Amino acid sequence: MGISFQQAVEYLSSLRPLGIRLGLERIQALCEACGHPEQAFRSIHVTGTNGKGSTCTMIAKILSCSGYRTGLFVSPFVVNVRERIQIDGRFISEHQFSELMAELIPIVEDVARRVDHPTEFEVKTILGLLYFARAGVDYAVLEVGMGGRFDSTNVVTPLATAITNVALDHTDRLGSTVEQIAYEKAGIIKPGIPCVTGADGGALKVIQRQCELLNAPLLRIGKEVLLEENPSGTFSVAVSRRYDNLTTAMMGRHQRLNAAIAVAVADLLAQHDSRITPQAVREGLATAVAPGRLEIVNSSPTVLLDGAHNPHGAQHLRQALTTLFNYRRLILVMGMLQGHSAPEVVGILAPLAHVFIATSPISHRSVSEDELAAAAEQLGVPVEVVSGVPKAVERALSLAEPEDLVCITGSFYTVGEARPLFVREPLPDKSLCQSQNKPTEPSKTIWE
Repeated sequence: MGISFQQAVEYLSSLRPLGIRLGLERIQALCEACGHPEQAFRSIHVTGTNGKGSTCTMIAKILSCSGYRTGLFVSPFVVNVRERIQIDGRFISEHQFSELMAELIPIVEDVARRVDHPTEFEVKTILGLLYFARAGVDYAVLEVGMGGRFDSTNVVTPLATAITNVALDHTDRLGSTVEQIAYEKAGIIKPGIPCVTGADGGALKVIQRQCELLNAPLLRIGKEVLLEENPSGTFSVAVSRRYDNLTTAMMGRHQRLNAAIAVAVADLLAQHDSRITPQAVREGLATAVAPGRLEIVNSSPTVLLDGAHNPHGAQHLRQALTTLFNYRRLILVMGMLQGHSAPEVVGILAPLAHVFIATSPISHRSVSEDELAAAAEQLGVPVEVVSGVPKAVERALSLAEPEDLVCITGSFYTVGEARPLFVREPLPDKSLCQSQNKPTEPSKTIWE
């Protein structure tokens, strides 16, 4: 019996009280019950504290530009849950989403009786894997939800893995040191499978040790992978070969680091696949976009959306605000979730602001507006408290002059509530590479 898209979303929402429960037994049972869709395609697996979504998007676009039908599974979504599951930049349709959920719900409930109840993220993961398998993708690029070792995406045997970076975040679940967190993220490394990383310090030592134990080749940014800035404004990446005249559609120097990881992954694949060319790499990086990453959605005043939600991400945003933008005043709208060192994030960004507007997104894990406001007030920044993200954005715009910058940040939940105020659609990828044929929808017979 079919269900509507809204009913499918409501079922997923009903699983939210189960929370985050790391472990592989439930997703393994789901994969077995669905005929192991995770084995039906070649995969790339990416984790990291920050930048993993952008890196996944870049890798997927390079593969699409190489002429491959490419799936992309990312988290969290910004506006629409369908963003999580894409093929060649097209979101899964509401019809396909609901049809697959109608098929999965009885399987989920059976696994709940036999093993344990799958979580919301685990059901979304099996939904994505099954969609990619049914659609016949050549590749799927999968972003880890949290950590890596016990994340539900860690059921694939990928051709390559990537760990973008490691910093303190989710310390209540992954550990209180970067070394402990790196150990969890290094759990995606597989025997003999190459890994690319931008990690450094103690985290890199942990990753190196895991690669040595598993005989997995390791490519490190700054060592085996060289990133060079060019006077022309482009950049180059050297791996087994040199890739010149590279640009990224996404702003920020940190995106060039993400791009270097994406190029290194593509280079590993290209060593066994002549279809992945330097031209495909250049086109993929130049056209890969993801919502809520230094995304400008308005001018006069400039409105900037960025999902920086932890200290590491806040440092990247601070660098961008001080080097990439010219403005008279900065009006900062911030709403955060618990578990991401809110006082430290405020401490990094609030000193740049002429006005700090504290708000909170719709979530049971939201940090209170008063807590954010108190942290900003201690820094001597003028503060306003406005309940609800839309009203906070409205207030920021009422204060802004044409030459000011309004930056909305602190969480992808906050960005997700703000973005529809400026952009109608959740950014489907309409840009095609020259080398990419127009992507086709999965055969309708699959869903009938």
